[in-house]
Amino acid sequence: EARKLCVRAGNFSLDNISVTVASSSCHVIVGPTGSGKSLFLESVTGLRKPESGRIFLDGEEITHLPVEKRKLSYVPQDLALFPHMTVRENIYYPVRMKGRKNSHRNDMVEELVEHLGIQPLWDRSIRNLSGGERQRIALARAVASGSRYLALDEPLSALHESLKRQLWPVLKMLQTHYDLGILTVTHDLDEAFFLADSI
Repeated sequence: EARKLCVRAGNFSLDNISVTVASSSCHVIVGPTGSGKSLFLESVTGLRKPESGRIFLDGEEITHLPVEKRKLSYVPQDLALFPHMTVRENIYYPVRMKGRKNSHRNDMVEELVEHLGIQPLWDRSIRNLSGGERQRIALARAVASGSRYLALDEPLSALHESLKRQLWPVLKMLQTHYDLGILTVTHDLDEAFFLADSI
């Protein structure tokens, strides 16, 4: 939940933005390029400090918490995958960083890999993957972190139309299967209406 959030980037500002995302739902923010969607998401995830306002997650204020303590996973537009790592290493990275490597977490990662159809890519380099394959890896890594909330910044915008439409049901499946709360931004109305529980 964001309450009366004010954020500034140069001469551009967002003022008095209040948004509530219900747990286990997908909330989509729609707007044209340059309207401040990414700026808002960066504030929620902790990448940009708001000038005023408050941010809550499950009722706990996180406004001033660092990114790594916010219990939400962020997938930026460029996906931020590590090119020097394999698919396996990329997906396990947040698990390793949080010290959560156990049999339950391993089972979850294996299940994720199966759901997303990325088992054949397991030992390949990120450099040799297509856009759609990279997108699936980024989503798998976000969910594997164990966070119940995902913040997605136009995650499918770089993909061609038919591939985007293939990934919409995959994203909905992840939301339902892993009981995720998702906050995503897009300028694509068809995508918004397919994914959103609220807009």
